[in-house]
Amino acid sequence: MNRRQALSGLTAAAAVSLLGACGFRPLYGGSSDSSFIRDNPLKGVSIDLIENREGQILRNFLIDRFQPDGTKRYRLTTDLDISEQDLGLAFDATTTRSRVVVNAAFSLQYQGGTYEFVSRSAGSYSTVLSDYGTLVARQDATERSLREIADDAKVRLVAFLTKLESG
Repeated sequence: MNRRQALSGLTAAAAVSLLGACGFRPLYGGSSDSSFIRDNPLKGVSIDLIENREGQILRNFLIDRFQPDGTKRYRLTTDLDISEQDLGLAFDATTTRSRVVVNAAFSLQYQGGTYEFVSRSAGSYSTVLSDYGTLVARQDATERSLREIADDAKVRLVAFLTKLESG
């Protein structure tokens, strides 16, 4: 092993030890004790029904990420707004590219109050001559945006609930 490899290994070890000293704790576990995984604060979140088909899809994504266990210490409500924008126009004024914009306003009720936040995602798709092809592309862009919103909601809520529960 040469001197450069030894120095880079020593630097990495020092960086990891400094992160532990400042109180850094990974959101998804990874520490020597697995209490965070057992005490996942998202397990206590009850996810209310969300209107329309896209709302059902988002709710299922949230359930997959939160893995609720039946204890309902928190209640999450969501208002979903989906809009479309035409981006590209051909010479004959037909649309060639479109974008789906999804806005989700979340409200988490807990014993001490309410935590609210908004998550937004946009997905684009090409419009084609086939109506079915365009429909499938639009649904795929919408689903990708809903998946991103569910991931964002998970990260925000884990951070908030971890801070809330640690006092």
